Amino acid sequence: MHKNRLLADIIRQRIAEPVPLIQVVVGPRQVGKTTALQSALDGRGVYRSADYPVPLQSDIVNEWWQAAERSPDRILAIDEVQKITGWADMVKMLWDKNNGLKLVVTDSSALLVEKGLTETLAGRFELIRTEHWN
Repeated sequence: MHKNRLLADIIRQRIAEPVPLIQVVVGPRQVGKTTALQSALDGRGVYRSADYPVPLQSDIVNEWWQAAERSPDRILAIDEVQKITGWADMVKMLWDKNNGLKLVVTDSSALLVEKGLTETLAGRFELIRTEHWN
């Protein structure tokens, strides 16, 4: 099976769970994280990319979260989340008062994201690793 399709299937399965954890897809650039994520969503939920030349501020997460809460699928997908300053603290605050929203984030800087996850989001996430080669 093609790696992107396998990754998309994994993401699709996780967001279908009744009470999923935050899904964190990590891996180097150009391995297909974005393609797999968009395929898994298949037009559902709210997809946003944080891949801007300058870092975004954490309040953007709150804005995107609110948009996802109004969407029928209640799914928020944030691509390149590590480019948002203070993202982990904002996600923790929103997740802890969560009322059913499902969250998937991608990151191509595993060390940065894992630091935020282990320090701030412990017990709230599942890590899905992807590499260039199986």
